Amino acid sequence: MKVWKKGTPLNEEERSSILLLALKNYSINGISKELGIPSSRIRTYFTKWNPENYKKISIYLSGKKEPYHHNEDDYANLPTYKWEDLCSSEIEAYNQYRVFKQD
Repeated sequence: MKVWKKGTPLNEEERSSILLLALKNYSINGISKELGIPSSRIRTYFTKWNPENYKKISIYLSGKKEPYHHNEDDYANLPTYKWEDLCSSEIEAYNQYRVFKQD
């Protein structure tokens, strides 16, 4: 039986073992004794565990192709945009922000 160190996250095997023992009607204390994990950590696992937290999130990064300023004199000014120049995702983000700020 391994010694569980405080602050150590549960690995996939431990999470699976906890769920399997819970399905076999083990109590939290029974699971704790069986796996050698403190009962407080198992209790926290059941109250905070959410499968959504373990899904991989795809991240796509891109950049702006057009420069913010065309000459050095414009560097002191904030960039201005026209509504027609915004793409559909920028318009959607603006509308969501506007709705969010109204609440």
